[in-house]
Amino acid sequence: MTAALEDVAPQCDIDCGNRQRTPQHKLVRVSDGTTLAVEDWCPPTKPEHNVVFLHGFCLSHQEWLNQIGYVTEEFGREVRTIALDYRGHGRSSAADMRTYTISQCANDLAEVLDVLKVEGPVTFVGHSMGGMIVLEYQSLPKAKRPVDPANVILVATAAGHLVQSGIGRLLGTSATAALFDVVHHTPEAAWRLASGAIGAILGRWNSHCPSHQIVAAAIATALATTSVCTAVGFLPSLKGFDQYNTLRAITANTIVVSGGCDVLTPAILSRDLAAAIPACKHLHLPMAGHMIPQEAPAVINRAIAEAIRSTRKPETIGKSRATTQSTRRTRVIAAARATNTFISLAGLVPAADLTEGQHDGVLEA
Repeated sequence: MTAALEDVAPQCDIDCGNRQRTPQHKLVRVSDGTTLAVEDWCPPTKPEHNVVFLHGFCLSHQEWLNQIGYVTEEFGREVRTIALDYRGHGRSSAADMRTYTISQCANDLAEVLDVLKVEGPVTFVGHSMGGMIVLEYQSLPKAKRPVDPANVILVATAAGHLVQSGIGRLLGTSATAALFDVVHHTPEAAWRLASGAIGAILGRWNSHCPSHQIVAAAIATALATTSVCTAVGFLPSLKGFDQYNTLRAITANTIVVSGGCDVLTPAILSRDLAAAIPACKHLHLPMAGHMIPQEAPAVINRAIAEAIRSTRKPETIGKSRATTQSTRRTRVIAAARATNTFISLAGLVPAADLTEGQHDGVLEA
């Protein structure tokens, strides 16, 4: 079966302060018949840049609402923004559990980019498992990669060795295989009960993090909205993931962002990335946890802006600078609103308490 665009429909507006942009909600049927939901903020004219957002495990494209709002406000029609939900995640359809692998998601990404006819400079922004999918995509044969990214931003992620650090050590136990084997016999209601206990455990692991409420909210949302097949189906792939051999071959301008309080993908794994990827920048946030896009949105926004501007035509730079000051206030408001939208799904943090993350980054060599 050939990958194809199955449906296009307007989707909800993204509030960008003084203006709104409405994405197209697209359904892309990939080659094995799975339907993937894609949000495409595509300008009417050919964009100068493309930003592709890749969410974390058991999350959805909605984790990027903050950054999407920022890009649409800051760069307007110059940039096309794409955010997809992986198979079994968000609005995408479920699939055979045996296809719930990082490798398959990388192939899905390639097919989506091909179907959407993405052209020109591209920046990949991947959080957690999304960053792993970026690395897996980079390892595909060139003939299978519709585009090669000019920039890559890897947030709270790893090239492998997940079973050696933090909570990831649980993946190394026999429980992973056992869960995969019995999941078809596990009632969804039982999973919901178990997920409460899992969330409490993860919450305690993050209690030392200044932004632990945000992390707890994200965990609760993920566990409440993800099917047992998806949550368990990806575990073997995460356990065996290893793309260390790919790192030296990456030619894209790369920024790695890590959190000092991250117990899911500890900062030592980000240091591995930064040490191996040529000319990579490593921005370390000592007080941030795993949910950096929500904990420190301004940091990620600045990294994206830097990536976009690094590939822009000289004549567009002055125009953008002239509008920066006038839009700064609305950008901050839009960022806060988008963060609230994501976190309020779990109902754990009052909207009045939500602001842009106050994190001072440390640029590591």
